[in-house]
Amino acid sequence: MTKEIRIGIGFSGDKTQIVAAEFRDDGTDLKYLDEIIRHDDHPFYHLPEMILQALKPFGKIAKVGVSMETDRAVLQTFPLDATFSPAEQEEHLDWEWKNFVAEFSSADYLRENRTLKSNNEETNCILSTIIRQSLLSEIQASFQKSNLQCDTIELHTSTSERALRHVHPEISTKTIALLSISYLRLDVLVLESGTMTMHKYAIGLEPKSAVEFLANELLEVLPETMYVFGAALSHEWVKALKSSLGVVIPLNPFRRFRVTPEVKNFSRYLGHEHRFSACVGVMIPDVGRFVKTPK
Repeated sequence: MTKEIRIGIGFSGDKTQIVAAEFRDDGTDLKYLDEIIRHDDHPFYHLPEMILQALKPFGKIAKVGVSMETDRAVLQTFPLDATFSPAEQEEHLDWEWKNFVAEFSSADYLRENRTLKSNNEETNCILSTIIRQSLLSEIQASFQKSNLQCDTIELHTSTSERALRHVHPEISTKTIALLSISYLRLDVLVLESGTMTMHKYAIGLEPKSAVEFLANELLEVLPETMYVFGAALSHEWVKALKSSLGVVIPLNPFRRFRVTPEVKNFSRYLGHEHRFSACVGVMIPDVGRFVKTPK
């Protein structure tokens, strides 16, 4: 039987989430999870000794994935002529980013693009993400000092989308929304029959103003269900969303995991499983958009 240990690490606000799981042919066993609050002056991606010691018993680790909140990158949607060749598309996106971010250069930023589903045959809607190469290198170097090989660095929206697809395969025939709520921003993406058709974000919204923003953005889509996750997600947020936007479900990424006896603190996070969505998603085989560390 094939089996391997994978580690997912999420950086959300002032907290770090860690999940270790054994992926087997017959399913996935949750081996470890924890969430710690960062109090020191180290960079957000610094792993304290207590985490490193907790991971040691797992021995050989097949994959270590990192997920960060979207404010660590810049995301923007651009309409492009559908007749553009791949080279012409890249050239045009370079031009767009140079107009949007004054210091942008393709040498200093890693860019990932995703084409959103559109009903306009003449235009491709491109969700483009840029992230500083220097930040990726700093994270890799920090992990290497701790004797960990960081295989992938992604954003919470990408990893949690993957977790959602994993635990709710039925969304492949539905129209749903996935909402990320951090302390700095709100990101919402829409999947129609499993294909992303929209990504929008807003900065610094309270629950009431967020509901107004979402109601306006989702007016023409009307998703059947809204899945939510994030460091800032609270009872107040869920109550406000449910009052105006229908079916709202905090994303539970552990629905298809077996919780092993050694995970003695699992009950501590009951009702807050959504906070680990990004950790779980970054361990799942790559599907969709992601930001990889340069090899």
